[in-house]
Amino acid sequence: MLCYKMWRETRTRLLISATALAWVCLAIVLTQKGNRAHADPPLSYAAYIWKAVYKGYVRDFFLILVIVLGGGGILQERAHGTAGFTLSLPVSRCRLTFVRAAVGLAEVALLALMPAVMLGALSPQVGESYQLTQALRFSVLWTMGGAVLFGTSVLLSGICAEEYSAWIVCFLSMMFYSAAVNITPLQRIPWLNFFKIMSGAEMPYFNSADHLLVGPLPGLPLLILPAIAVGFVIIAARLSQRRDY
Repeated sequence: MLCYKMWRETRTRLLISATALAWVCLAIVLTQKGNRAHADPPLSYAAYIWKAVYKGYVRDFFLILVIVLGGGGILQERAHGTAGFTLSLPVSRCRLTFVRAAVGLAEVALLALMPAVMLGALSPQVGESYQLTQALRFSVLWTMGGAVLFGTSVLLSGICAEEYSAWIVCFLSMMFYSAAVNITPLQRIPWLNFFKIMSGAEMPYFNSADHLLVGPLPGLPLLILPAIAVGFVIIAARLSQRRDY
């Protein structure tokens, strides 16, 4: 029942986010012919999809949606006057935080699958094809990368009383991190850049000539990324325990 409560509270955001992501993917596939023709040099369909979806602005849009999914919590409920009901439930604050995070991470995984679903359905309609295995493997990378940002959003939601403030701080944190790993000497270590892990750029499991994932996905980074997210959720749960609502 607790999972159902959390789902009821977040399902509207998930449905809106999934619809928005689907529309963006639809636009990219429908305009692919003209965009590929104007590219210099002209792009293959696989290269176009990678640059536009898995490395480009669709990935960034996905991460913004993940930040939105991670928002909300008892602190924000207090601002809306509903925290009393939630705190009266016969469960600990830690459990409330963990269940909310578990439901949210499942929603992140579902959102990460949306490009795979859309590409699989739409590509044949424009006379092209995109390997389902490729799309699903990118979905795995997106889920793990998105988990870090989701955990960050959950943590900041336990610190910032206003939900919009938590989203803004999380977005600014993402921008600061992006600058740090792309401009500073940290750029020499691509494994520190979860954006590159998500897209495969400069990674040994990505073939830059064909713009396709090759070989096994990186095991250690895909364990570390969700571990970081879990660590952020644990900190948020501890903060919730100590806070006087």
